[in-house]
Amino acid sequence: MKLTFLGTGAADWYLDEHKHMKGFRRNSSVLIDDCLLIDPGPHVLDALETFNIDRNSIKYIINSHNHRDHFNQDTVSALTSATFI
Repeated sequence: MKLTFLGTGAADWYLDEHKHMKGFRRNSSVLIDDCLLIDPGPHVLDALETFNIDRNSIKYIINSHNHRDHFNQDTVSALTSATFI
């Protein structure tokens, strides 16, 4: 099993403010075997790009809860063809 931590930080890490700061950890999210994403928060797309991970490899998404640092509708929409109402 391959675990890729896309973020390990707290909810108060704002991407625009902290991205270039040493020690920036993004919001908590993990990718398992490059296909199962847990907690698609607002930093996930940036992390996938930073770690050179193909977003098309993600087949499954699990959301642990609906706090904005763990679930971002724009992130999920960018990773899937899902439509949210």
